[in-house]
Amino acid sequence: MTDGCARVLELHGTEEMKHAVYDRLISSDPSLAFTAGQFMTERPGGSDLSLTETTARPLDANANEKELTKTGAKYLLDGFKWFSSATDSEVALALARTGDPALGTRSLSLFLLPLRLPVPTGQTPTPSGVLARRDILVDGKFPENNGITIHRLKSKIGTHSLPTAELSLTNSLAYLVGPLNGGIKTISTVLQITRVHSAFHSVGSLARCLNIARSFANVRKIEGGKRALRDVPLHVSSLARVAVTYRAILGFAFGVVHLLGQTETPSPSSSSSSSSSSSSPSIQARFRLLNPTLKAFATFHCVPAMEECMAALGGQGYMEENAIGRLIRDALVEKIWEGTENVLALDLLRASAPARSDGSEPITHWTRWAEDILEVAARKRIDGMEDGDEDVKEAIEVIRDVVKRFRWIIEVTRGNETLPRQTLLIFGHVTSAIYLLEHAVWVADNGEEDALIHFDAFARWTIEGGVAGSGLRDMVTQFERRSKSRKEKRVERDRESVFGRGVRSRL
Repeated sequence: MTDGCARVLELHGTEEMKHAVYDRLISSDPSLAFTAGQFMTERPGGSDLSLTETTARPLDANANEKELTKTGAKYLLDGFKWFSSATDSEVALALARTGDPALGTRSLSLFLLPLRLPVPTGQTPTPSGVLARRDILVDGKFPENNGITIHRLKSKIGTHSLPTAELSLTNSLAYLVGPLNGGIKTISTVLQITRVHSAFHSVGSLARCLNIARSFANVRKIEGGKRALRDVPLHVSSLARVAVTYRAILGFAFGVVHLLGQTETPSPSSSSSSSSSSSSPSIQARFRLLNPTLKAFATFHCVPAMEECMAALGGQGYMEENAIGRLIRDALVEKIWEGTENVLALDLLRASAPARSDGSEPITHWTRWAEDILEVAARKRIDGMEDGDEDVKEAIEVIRDVVKRFRWIIEVTRGNETLPRQTLLIFGHVTSAIYLLEHAVWVADNGEEDALIHFDAFARWTIEGGVAGSGLRDMVTQFERRSKSRKEKRVERDRESVFGRGVRSRL
């Protein structure tokens, strides 16, 4: 959230915001550094921001329209934020309504909200350990706590180190960021960054669990102390599926980070041709597609893999002292924060729609990028890979087939509300497999000794899958079967399975 807030101010903030807040958001000096929260979720809507009730009114009602719509304009916020993260931060980004509620998200604006006043400036140390008070006025107008009342901290099952609260805003001073009534588009920058952080939280937690399980296998003896777990093929096979999952998600995550870096700092050497996978339009389109996919895909695969690591320790895995339980509890939040898998699957569908500006299709950019990598890999011959060469060839052909058919998968999904989640998982699987293949080729080109391991991981991930789910061919086969069934009948059976026959909505 701090990273995302910094990027928003870098793009949309005033010079004063950048000097007073942005510089401190990116500071590594603990005496000066700021952290930032994110206040969006409210009781009526949850992820549906169109139902936001918090309102914002200009501090100076007599100011002209130009002044009121300018970034940095002062507003007073009133409302209740039901799920507010990082409530111990110095500033937060908050959405509030500045227009007709009937307009939904089109009348929401984004504000920079100080959690205490006055905002430290220059080299003033960041306040620490002292609660802001409501009975102390700043400049004779605003309470030191900026009208923010914390009603209670959320009793979460994990992420206890990050305070999340229900809080109310009463005449809270805030500063407009970005265009008036353009809050959703402005804050989307934050979501793009926090989703990447969420993915790395998932894969980083899995990495620690895998290291614990690996270390345990090295020292745990069985059969009267004659054999270590690392020498038991069945045990190692289970951990190998975890390791392949970890490689796939990590490669996917770094691929998206690379795209994020390219969108923020375009290279002068980037191709000017829109048909090139190194062009700016291609990079922007692929990042938009992969950003929600990565976050959902990472949490879908990492949590089951972490549970497998817990089981690999036997009874010791269930003990709190090894940290796996806490890691799982903390990682589970990524299934919800910044969008559930279903919400992100719908976002993927939106991202795949043709661009309004020129009608170009994001899927076309992704397809060209994938085909470029497949073409290079198909010509690759690795010394010593004779035994696994057929698996790699098979995996490449599976990938090639899915890439060719993915536009059809998207088109079918648009007409069937039950398929978006399945589509996202297919898209995430094929993309992560391509990143594995790209890295394996790079490792081989650089003469690394473990090139065979990387190609084997690519083939296993593509054909067999990881801890959760199945291989890519089986996923597409299941999608085809689902796409041929009657949508209305499936929806009705789903409803009856969950709620029982004859039960209808009360809305």
